[in-house]
Amino acid sequence: MTMSEGMVLHPERHALHGITVIIDTPGSVTYIGRFDVEDERGMHLINVAIHDAESDGPTEDFIAQSRRFGVRVTRKHLVVPHEDVKTIQRLGAA
Repeated sequence: MTMSEGMVLHPERHALHGITVIIDTPGSVTYIGRFDVEDERGMHLINVAIHDAESDGPTEDFIAQSRRFGVRVTRKHLVVPHEDVKTIQRLGAA
């Protein structure tokens, strides 16, 4: 079985484990980081960039720069509580 046929390397892990994701919140803050695990506390991200649209400019620019140049890490680990997750998507998604 090949990876394209649905084989999962870590079946006990979340489907997004190891994937760089964008987490949009109900407020002005957006996170980009590598998804690690999800537990009762929330979504655990590793090597995270944090963007606040109110002080840092348009979120679209932040995402585009992260896609083009890589994630500018400001936190090694961050837990985003479930109630703060409006949407989650892969950074590579168009």
